[in-house]
Amino acid sequence: MSRSEIEDLADVVAMNLKIKHVKADLLDQWKFDNSVTHVLQLAADGSENAYSQKASDDFVIFTRRLIEWCETLSHKPVVVHASSGACFGYFPLNSDVRTNNGISSTSNEAWSKANFVEGRLKAERLLQQAHDLNKFDLRVARLYSFIGEHIREKIHYAVPSFISMAKSSGVIRLAGDPMTVRSYLSAHDMANWLVAALQADTKLPMLSIGSSAAVTMIELAELVAKQFSAKVIVNDQHKIGDVYIADNELTKDLLKLDETISWQEALLDLIEV
Repeated sequence: MSRSEIEDLADVVAMNLKIKHVKADLLDQWKFDNSVTHVLQLAADGSENAYSQKASDDFVIFTRRLIEWCETLSHKPVVVHASSGACFGYFPLNSDVRTNNGISSTSNEAWSKANFVEGRLKAERLLQQAHDLNKFDLRVARLYSFIGEHIREKIHYAVPSFISMAKSSGVIRLAGDPMTVRSYLSAHDMANWLVAALQADTKLPMLSIGSSAAVTMIELAELVAKQFSAKVIVNDQHKIGDVYIADNELTKDLLKLDETISWQEALLDLIEV
């Protein structure tokens, strides 16, 4: 069920789950039957406003509405709640961090995305409370970064931004820290991992859905540039980038899966399509 048409991930998910896609909105009146057995919540805001206070508040609203909807189902469902690893990949919450000017402060005060993290955590707590009341079987999957067709038009993301600059001007300009570290799982693997989480017949702990292979922004930009014979210009020479990588060993072990497509292969597939 989605508010709008599902484009690329639908093929993989639908093929594995044999699902029927229903266009609906959790905020509308229920207009579909109550025979649903598995629920995958992908209610993240993927726009440039993803870390706003509104996005945080909306996520809690969607989560409350999801719980209400699950209570109308004829059988207790399995719910996989896809939270955001991005919320937790920079600093540990409520701990001291060192800022650029050497002043130590709590990350909740120093990090501009802290409010969004709080919204995610509140949503997870609400879902856990509903799980404890036996309303559904909950699995929380924290999603990290992915490369696939779904990001092609989202220029606020690094990969499509680099591709767009390389194609249009032959120059990729890195405005942020070139040593920022990320990891990218292919959208194909991501869909398969989520399907496995839905189908698992055992209780699962917190899952990390993402790649463990680190890549810096400069490495990412240089690979994109190479495909278009473009060049990379770094505007920020700062060399203490933040790190945002999935620790996926437990997830791979529990789901009996692995990364089948490297970030380089996923990137080349996106460029070639």
